[in-house]
Amino acid sequence: ARLAALKASPDSVAALRRIERKTAAAMDSDGHELWDSAFHRHIAETAGNGLLLALFDCIDRIRQSPSWRRLREAARNRIRLRAYTSQHGDIVAAIARHDGAAAEAAMRRHLLALQANLEAAMHGDPAPQDEAADRPARTTDGSTEAADGLGL
Repeated sequence: ARLAALKASPDSVAALRRIERKTAAAMDSDGHELWDSAFHRHIAETAGNGLLLALFDCIDRIRQSPSWRRLREAARNRIRLRAYTSQHGDIVAAIARHDGAAAEAAMRRHLLALQANLEAAMHGDPAPQDEAADRPARTTDGSTEAADGLGL
């Protein structure tokens, strides 16, 4: 994310924002998985990080396995998806500002939160629930996860 912030063109930032909106608007787990992968892959592409891009091919294969699908279902809920949307927004905002340190810190927070949620799910800890679970998340441009008709 740090390198992407330093190398990002206006077109790259615009594409990242479109992907961010698509991720937030995904109505099912498979759609969210698809756009989340595209989000992280676009950051690696923007950075020109060939090693990370090669790793994404492996990660994407793992994301299709039945065991991963079960784990992701146990780890995800609307609260966590809203948090991920907010974290993605922080990453995009830092990249758009070309603030490498902030982009790195935002990505680190996001990945550590994801790790903690996956570990909790692996140990059978229930995902938190709240009364606001039906409120849609907002992206950096103020649109909600319920938005539709977004082209990429």
